[in-house]
Amino acid sequence: MTKESTNKIGVLSFYESIWFKAKIGRVLVICFIAFTAVSTNAVGMQSGIAVVINGSGAGAVNTNEITKYCINPPCPNNINVHCITGSDSGCAGSYDSGTVVRLYTTPDSKSIFAGWGGNCADQSDPTCQLVSHGVGALEYIVIATFNNKPFFKAGGNYYTTIQDAFDAAADGAVIEGIDNTFAEDVILNKAITITFDGGKSDDFNSFIGSTKINGSLTISSGTLVASNLEII
Repeated sequence: MTKESTNKIGVLSFYESIWFKAKIGRVLVICFIAFTAVSTNAVGMQSGIAVVINGSGAGAVNTNEITKYCINPPCPNNINVHCITGSDSGCAGSYDSGTVVRLYTTPDSKSIFAGWGGNCADQSDPTCQLVSHGVGALEYIVIATFNNKPFFKAGGNYYTTIQDAFDAAADGAVIEGIDNTFAEDVILNKAITITFDGGKSDDFNSFIGSTKINGSLTISSGTLVASNLEII
């Protein structure tokens, strides 16, 4: 860790470089966070917030300041988080002391938000609220997990590909699929009968269209009884 500070007429500036590791499942993520914390005598130091995104899906985490403890002048030095899967840019922010910060999650169209970790681990909804205490360093490390949507359902089990659902199916299984298009070459090669009901809504509660396979479907063994299933 390196730290440099300079006093200039009541203004204290910090540049802090921080390496940290987050072991997520079988993946070791090593991130480098650099932020500048600037404050006046009136509002105190800034604090840093770092965000790590993990999981099998994809999404974004953004911050929005809802309260600022700024007397004079206002708080122009805050740097908000705008972090997306696959990019390190925008995954760290810095906030003046007293700033109340909310982190919002936005999964992509094929993902769901699966929960928080780190300093937001006690939060149960897709929004996490933090308060900057002006520690002049990295105060919070937040982990946001996005997983692939369960596109297919069989009994109480969920799957992300048709092939996975077929491979796990027992004789007489009923597989439900959502209204979407999937790039797969699917093979049924088990001497069983499977019923496939496609075109379901994301919550599997209603029929809204069809499940489309952008690829091929080969039945080398067994029987498939399908409705609302298209090969394109």
